[in-house]
Amino acid sequence: MSVEKVIRFEKITYRLIWNRYFKECRKVLDAGCGPGILSNMFPDKCISVDIVKNPFWFGKNLIIGDVCNLPFKPNTFDGIFCSQVLEHIKSPEKSIKEFYRVIKQNGKLAIIVPSYLTALIPLSKYNFYKEPTHVKPFTMRFLFNLLKTCGFAINKIKYNEYYFPFLRFLFRKLSNERLYAKIVKNISFPFPPFELFAYAEKIRI
Repeated sequence: MSVEKVIRFEKITYRLIWNRYFKECRKVLDAGCGPGILSNMFPDKCISVDIVKNPFWFGKNLIIGDVCNLPFKPNTFDGIFCSQVLEHIKSPEKSIKEFYRVIKQNGKLAIIVPSYLTALIPLSKYNFYKEPTHVKPFTMRFLFNLLKTCGFAINKIKYNEYYFPFLRFLFRKLSNERLYAKIVKNISFPFPPFELFAYAEKIRI
């Protein structure tokens, strides 16, 4: 799949996630932003941070920085979105601790990571370890414990309803955002996809 097609698909899924979890936020960090999809769609509310500028960058408000040592003051953001980043980091707890530091009280955190199922795909370019920068795929338990240990209150961890390989093909044919949203919301799929989605909040008990 071309980069352009991937970005077109991701813009739809990111918009669905934004509308569900970040719509009321005033300032959101896209941590490990890649090409800057989220800040391209919501430039007035979104700050992008990544360790280098992506060669396909088309976003806004880019700050070069490490997600394990974020260049922001404590309690800066109302929300943080982090997609397909933590699997590249040897110590992902460092990033989660940084998220906790820079997010405000009652702030919202949404994370997408590859599930352990991606490591079980045989002889495929989609196998987790085909990407040389990947370190470790995630299980629900590992992601839950990681967020809990770093202080977040976990609202949900589930297989990512926004990502199904066959739906990529379906969406390209339909090009209908409302129908796509209805599909992923109302159909109970008989198998888990290859991504995990977590939503948590910074709530001091």
